[in-house]
Amino acid sequence: MNLTHFKALVLDLYGPVLDREGGIFEGLRPLIDRLNKNVTQAEVLDVYHRHELAQVRGTPTLEHHNLLPVIYKRVADEWRIPAPWAECIAFGLSTRHWPIYGDAPGALQYLKKFYKLIVLSDIDTESFARINAVLPVEFDAIFTSGNVETSTPYSRNIGSAIEMLAACHLEPTEALRIVGRPLDPQAAAIDLGLATCSILRTPAHERYSMHREGRGDAGALCFDSLADFVRSHQDALRL
Repeated sequence: MNLTHFKALVLDLYGPVLDREGGIFEGLRPLIDRLNKNVTQAEVLDVYHRHELAQVRGTPTLEHHNLLPVIYKRVADEWRIPAPWAECIAFGLSTRHWPIYGDAPGALQYLKKFYKLIVLSDIDTESFARINAVLPVEFDAIFTSGNVETSTPYSRNIGSAIEMLAACHLEPTEALRIVGRPLDPQAAAIDLGLATCSILRTPAHERYSMHREGRGDAGALCFDSLADFVRSHQDALRL
């Protein structure tokens, strides 16, 4: 896959731009503090991802900000910790405070010189507004759970993004979808003609573990960060 062949990037925010894993861990802090044993971040995230996978399979049309409180309650139940629903809701809203990766602003500025940048992410409107206000780029189009009426952002939202590409006189084959979570149903993008790659900020052995658990394709094209994607693009320019 030659990165210079594409003219647009269709970008998820969770993973490529936002520190999803760190945000989840800190959001679960009220439960961790009440847990009667010491746990590592990796152990906590393993529990979370297991419940996330099960819940997504059970309620595939539930929007992300509504999904998070349910997962929080599942984790609390496994740990046998009482969790009022208000606490679960607070976790669902914690995405507004998930940190931006340090390499993301500069990488986006670089990529903006070569691509149209299209946001396609199941992020709520207020969370996106907070993030958009501090990122140093202007996106060419934005498709989030707040501005497209759909319960599943990986079907109709992708269709909306493809319509935007057409308006810019671009074919789906000229766009690259960048995702950041092994749970992303990438087939939806591939079925509509969008090539897909991943930004997985995890060690290679953890990627293999996620593949074994059905949480991603270990053979898919992956980059360690947006900065790594930029370096690969620069290498491609020199070919």
